[in-house]
Amino acid sequence: MSWTFGTSSAPAQSTANPFVQSFTTNSADTLLVVGIPNNIARTGGSPTFNGTALTQVPAGSVATAETSLEIWYMINPPTTTANVSIPNSGASQCAPVIATARSTSTPVYTNTSNATATSTNPTVDSTVTTPNNIIFALAGDDENTWSPSGVTGTDISSGDVANWGRGLQYRIEATSGTYAMGWTDSSSSRWAVVTAAFTEAVSVTVSPAVIDIVSSVQDPTVQAGAIVSPAVITVLAGVQAPTVTTVLPPWTNPSKNSSSWGNTAKNSATWTNASKNSSTWTNEDKS
Repeated sequence: MSWTFGTSSAPAQSTANPFVQSFTTNSADTLLVVGIPNNIARTGGSPTFNGTALTQVPAGSVATAETSLEIWYMINPPTTTANVSIPNSGASQCAPVIATARSTSTPVYTNTSNATATSTNPTVDSTVTTPNNIIFALAGDDENTWSPSGVTGTDISSGDVANWGRGLQYRIEATSGTYAMGWTDSSSSRWAVVTAAFTEAVSVTVSPAVIDIVSSVQDPTVQAGAIVSPAVITVLAGVQAPTVTTVLPPWTNPSKNSSSWGNTAKNSATWTNASKNSSTWTNEDKS
């Protein structure tokens, strides 16, 4: 299992309502991420792609006095060219960054982290407890000419937007751990960073599809003339005792008189022929 980065788009900021940006997804894309930085908190509701609402990362928003951040995503987006539409009823300066990623199995959102401060080098740690992760980090900075010189992961788009700055980066990590998601910026300013981590669903294959249980099953003890049903016992998840139906052979009187009985040694019952002929047979104890 592994991740690869797909494609991205970082349009210029706009106060339009809605903010609309065309975006093309590839058939290999399994994850669509839309980071939405704004100069003030955006209002209007959920963004959509191709008319379908995106899912917001839980607690995946953070703000300072001059920047507000949101991360939204879609698992297994359709392969198409369609609009990312972001409601913006409050006319904020909306400057989204759109990106895709590709995994070998279905992506699963795992966690988020965020931080705000007034300092240099905006950074927040992302702690992941599963292997095979892709971590996205979105930054907003109130610096008028924000121009970070580096990132801890791989930069998608970082730079100045009007009188504030935005940045989106990612990193792919094969093992669990704590990873810094930051930007190198020597100027102290107010900033916010929010992350979203995704792993891959674990696929379990059982082979063979049908499991044959081979065990030692002791043959039942069957009296002569008994019928065992079923003739073949199929063992699935446990061993069910076979159903034994006993059918006793018919009794015969070959000589058709009272001197010879065909059941002379078969059991302890006393057989009588009251009329001394072959027409009436009784078994007094019914055995």
